[in-house]
Amino acid sequence: MKSRFDLVRSAIKNPQIVLVLTGILVLTGVYSLVVMPQQEFPESVILQGLVIGVFPGASSQQVEEQLTTKVENYLFGYKEVKKAKTYSIS
Repeated sequence: MKSRFDLVRSAIKNPQIVLVLTGILVLTGVYSLVVMPQQEFPESVILQGLVIGVFPGASSQQVEEQLTTKVENYLFGYKEVKKAKTYSIS
């Protein structure tokens, strides 16, 4: 606990060091803002997705025919969706 008080005391006795460190941090932040790439719509990768369809009162066969196949056909229209890694449960 004594070392924390020594740090505070030395900062009070030598404010130039605190000002220099603060200046360095501010300059680093400004440099980062200038150099950092900025995109309005950055790319993001979605690794998983979950589609839930509710079809009350329907049998599993009806859900498969009327809902699952249509949703799968729509999803497979995207090149990013891998058919081998996609499965459905009715």
